[in-house]
Amino acid sequence: MEIKYKNCVNELARRSLGIGGCKSVSKNGFTLIEVITAVGLLAIIIAFSSVIFNFGIDAYRISAANAEIMQKARALTEQLNSDLQGLRKDAPLAIWFQQEANNRYDQLMFFADGDFTSMQLYDSSGEPVDINDIDRGGDYISGNLARIHYGHTEDANGIDSSTLDKQKRSIGRRCHILTNDPNLDPWPNESDFGNSIGEQTTYSPRYLKNESYEHDTMPLNEWKKID
Repeated sequence: MEIKYKNCVNELARRSLGIGGCKSVSKNGFTLIEVITAVGLLAIIIAFSSVIFNFGIDAYRISAANAEIMQKARALTEQLNSDLQGLRKDAPLAIWFQQEANNRYDQLMFFADGDFTSMQLYDSSGEPVDINDIDRGGDYISGNLARIHYGHTEDANGIDSSTLDKQKRSIGRRCHILTNDPNLDPWPNESDFGNSIGEQTTYSPRYLKNESYEHDTMPLNEWKKID
């Protein structure tokens, strides 16, 4: 009986000390070297992610710019095809290349049939309404015969694109609708053709009438007489 009592006491003592039936719980942690290594790896991952992110943004911008260029080129091609479908074979057609110093001007002019409407309004004086005074209204010009011109134009900053690098040059289209409307400025003047083509507008002296007008009161028969 005494032996059993001693055994029970010994068992209770071992359990109270975490020996035998009671298991001790150990707590594991990270060493300083492990923490530094993890932080270094995280910094490398973030740096690579930033490079990949910036590369993705640049690739997206280039892709968007190329898409915009292709869209504009497609629109220009479709417009040119539409104009050429109405090409008047009995009317003058001119293609010329003008070289000035290191700048080259490529231009194309022809007459075409179609349904044409001016993009700008004309006021009662027979001239286009200035874009800064467009609230005062006006009328559009429409017709079935037009003089079409393709050539270098100004960029968004008003710089002649023919003086820029080839990659930055832009092509513009001018459409002069032939009309006999007596309310419009009678232009060009067949009796003084050379000077009238180079005549400046009164509403915007910066531009010539040939660059800003969308009408042409000189009949096609007179155009055929121009050398």
